[in-house]
Amino acid sequence: AVCSIRSDITERRQAEQELLKSEIRFKALAESSIQGIVVHRDLKPLYANPAFAKMHGYDTTNQILSVPNLLALVAPTMRERVPSILAKLHDGKTSGHGVEMECIRQDGSKFWTSNRYFEIEWDGEPATCVTRFDLTEQKRTESLLKDAMESIPDGFALYDADDRLVLFNENYAKKVPKIKEALKLGITFEEQARYREISGTRGKFQNKKVSLEERLELHKQGGHHLESTLPDGTTLLSTEFKTSNGGTAIIRADITDLKRATEELNNSEIRFRELAEGSVQGILVHRN
Repeated sequence: AVCSIRSDITERRQAEQELLKSEIRFKALAESSIQGIVVHRDLKPLYANPAFAKMHGYDTTNQILSVPNLLALVAPTMRERVPSILAKLHDGKTSGHGVEMECIRQDGSKFWTSNRYFEIEWDGEPATCVTRFDLTEQKRTESLLKDAMESIPDGFALYDADDRLVLFNENYAKKVPKIKEALKLGITFEEQARYREISGTRGKFQNKKVSLEERLELHKQGGHHLESTLPDGTTLLSTEFKTSNGGTAIIRADITDLKRATEELNNSEIRFRELAEGSVQGILVHRN
């Protein structure tokens, strides 16, 4: 007797063909991407595109695939973060977007990257895909900008269109030392102003007290110069102007010495005139 068992594997074959087509499309897209892309399972590389290999200083993608563990391409100080990121990703607690990480090239040099993690299927089994963007030029630009800002003798701060602090130099904080602890990136100008109101560090403008609401309105309008005297006698000149994207830039200069010198000059001229008016001698002051 002969027993024959037949199974309909049409759906399975179709699924396999769709999976193959999907992987072909993925590779075609990845091969032309300027971003580094690597697919791994438990940190063992399964696929890497040319941009990923080039980013890490390798000549071919096969060299990446021969790396036993992708942690070898991450700076030692950052390696302990990776398992935690992957664990949260598997548990659905994070999407792994925009994770900045310091990585290593083949020659041992380090560079900063922005990474996005997400789960995919590879060869029919779960895997992790990482897209990696080289931040070298961005970090270099940020460093140059920070160096330029710190070289400015005046205080400088930049608020975005939502009026949140996104940039400031050390001199901006030094001009008003008591609010330095409140100067955190992300704080709004209003929150900062209210903190100064409560702490008693808000100054007088042109020798008169301006209400908090008036100050906030002036800030909202922009395009003005404000001279303020702090409780300790320091005189600051703040220039506020609007940026093209709706933000606000502030330049804050300490003009205490200039004000003092101006007052001394005025007093000197007053004393001279009093002396001259009471003199029996004729006194003439002329130019040219």
